[in-house]
Amino acid sequence: MYFELVQGAVDATPRAFADRLTARKVTCAGAWKVTAGAALPAVAVLHRWGDLAAREAALADGTHVLTCDLLQRHSTAIFGPSPAWTLARREELVPPGAIYELRMQRVLNGHGAEAAQVLGESTLPLLQAMGARVLGVFDLLLGANRPGLATLLAWPGLAAQQQAWARLHVEPRFWRRRDEEQSRLHRRLFGDEEALLLGALAGFAPAPDLGVAA
Repeated sequence: MYFELVQGAVDATPRAFADRLTARKVTCAGAWKVTAGAALPAVAVLHRWGDLAAREAALADGTHVLTCDLLQRHSTAIFGPSPAWTLARREELVPPGAIYELRMQRVLNGHGAEAAQVLGESTLPLLQAMGARVLGVFDLLLGANRPGLATLLAWPGLAAQQQAWARLHVEPRFWRRRDEEQSRLHRRLFGDEEALLLGALAGFAPAPDLGVAA
């Protein structure tokens, strides 16, 4: 299974962009307007493919977001499911009116398995205890800034998201793990990160766990 993230500037309102996706019969795991973290207006669309041949078929028949003719500057990346997703997965519904967060992190070369374990066993459970819903965690396979991990979260609201990250940044368990990494590896396991805040487009809100069966 593969996931493809397409994000970028759009020459349309969010409503018009969603209408174009519907008219073109674009099938995706979710589509959002970007509300913070990038130049606006911008969108993010997540496709899910059983194999890369399905992606090529969608490009050929016009059901891929890249064929909608509304994207301007954009980037594309291909991901696979991360072991961190399995570790942190819970069968939970997305809160009504949720906001979404897409967080992309650089990972220390050669330490992808350890990074996934730390994320799935430590960081994400702490965030879940503070109200986050983990919709997906992905290993970057093709795209800029490899190696890397991407995490898609849902929150009850903006206040919950901001309070959770503020609490995490002073959480002793979080920093003990980071200090141990620094002492052992002489550098951080996780490097630069980028976060986008997202609002689901009408008709394109993601299913719990992105519809992926356990």
